Amino acid sequence: MRLFLNGCVVAMLICSSSICAQGWPTLRPAEKWVDARRAPILAAVFAGGRIVAVGDHGVVLLSDDTGRTYRQAMHVPTRTLLTSVYFLNEKVGWAAGHDGIVLHTEDGGERWELLRHEAGKERPILSIWFENERHGMAVGLFSMAIETRDGGRHWKALRIGETDKHFYHVLSTARGTLLVLGEAGAIYRSADGGKTWQSLSSGGNASLWSGIALKNGTILICGMRGNLYRSLDDGIVWERLAADTHESLAALTQSRDGKVYVVGNYGTILQGRESNFTQQKRSSRVFLTAVLAGKTPVFFSMQGPLR
Repeated sequence: MRLFLNGCVVAMLICSSSICAQGWPTLRPAEKWVDARRAPILAAVFAGGRIVAVGDHGVVLLSDDTGRTYRQAMHVPTRTLLTSVYFLNEKVGWAAGHDGIVLHTEDGGERWELLRHEAGKERPILSIWFENERHGMAVGLFSMAIETRDGGRHWKALRIGETDKHFYHVLSTARGTLLVLGEAGAIYRSADGGKTWQSLSSGGNASLWSGIALKNGTILICGMRGNLYRSLDDGIVWERLAADTHESLAALTQSRDGKVYVVGNYGTILQGRESNFTQQKRSSRVFLTAVLAGKTPVFFSMQGPLR
């Protein structure tokens, strides 16, 4: 099976347990790359001033010079596809991915500990988020939603709505409200830390892949077919924005000066300030999977980090 994930086509692990066991070696160390800049990347964050990027074959790339150079993490105990990474501060973070895997680091991404895995159960995690060092959530395919209260060592299932939709992204707003973005324009909102959930809609039927809470409290979310939405009331009502593209949008970030970058398929880059966006495309037309913005934006793709 093939699934559109983070703006590009990724071969998923929807397969028999025997194939998964052979093709997705969860508990083998991450593959070492001769040239780290060519490693396929699906997600990236800042851990203090350090860039931490994760991707295929358990790769974790680190950059301490805002993306000019990269090196692989010293120890990653898995070779499965990593799809999401989240840091609370410059030291403490988590990564997650296929085989239901969750990793944890306390040294800024140099060394990672395996906390959870479900090899062969066809339950990939697509997004992970933590409120603090103990409470976190992760979501994924087939309505997968799990919660931890001990930093990721133990997890329990969460019921988010009466649905069988895929869940693609979890985020927290400036007010602490939780949002889960899903298939066919579905949005789920919790104002009580995940105890209860309200089922909402973006107003469209395009799957939603990523979201960000801006510094002023505005929330932006994006997804398939160029869909980009804004909420000014903490995620209750959504307005579609003119994105001037039909390419699927995979990730968003906001720079220190308030500029918003949105990236997606075929090298698509949108730039704006909350609602007015202009479009450009990289000449290589590479699928852009993630973007970070410090002084200048840093882009990531299935062909590696880009500047």
